[in-house]
Amino acid sequence: MLRNGTLPDNYTLSFVLKACARLSLLRKGREIHSSTLKLGVHLDVFVQNALISAFSACCAVEAARAVFDMLPALVQDVVSWNSMISGYLQSHLYELALKVFWELLGNGSLSPDEVTLVSALSVCGRLGLLDLGKKINGLFTGSEFVLDVFLGSSLIHMYAKSGQIEDA
Repeated sequence: MLRNGTLPDNYTLSFVLKACARLSLLRKGREIHSSTLKLGVHLDVFVQNALISAFSACCAVEAARAVFDMLPALVQDVVSWNSMISGYLQSHLYELALKVFWELLGNGSLSPDEVTLVSALSVCGRLGLLDLGKKINGLFTGSEFVLDVFLGSSLIHMYAKSGQIEDA
């Protein structure tokens, strides 16, 4: 593409970054990050979310957080927040994942989605924080969330890890 003189757009860069994440190509991800700055798409939410996910998948959660912090609050979406929470979860930085979760709730301009809830409950399960997990689940009981297989599995995992198999 570049050899033909065609510059990649934000969607192309997002897909390339997803490939970097799947293949754990941190160096290539950093090169593409540099390219986003040169091409002027570094503040595009699709590119930023792909960068956060790619860096997190490559165990470079500090770089993911730097990208997240660089994204203006008005541009951040729930995917940005979920990517950061998931990155901390993947890196076993559970307390930081919960911190970002609470920051999202305090944000006021964005609402969490099912992915957010699944990640938060997963953290509670891994840390054995049953009471906190119940509190988080209670925040969303009766809301528009649907108890799908992912959310149900997270709840079962949380209860089981906390020794409450019968409640699961």
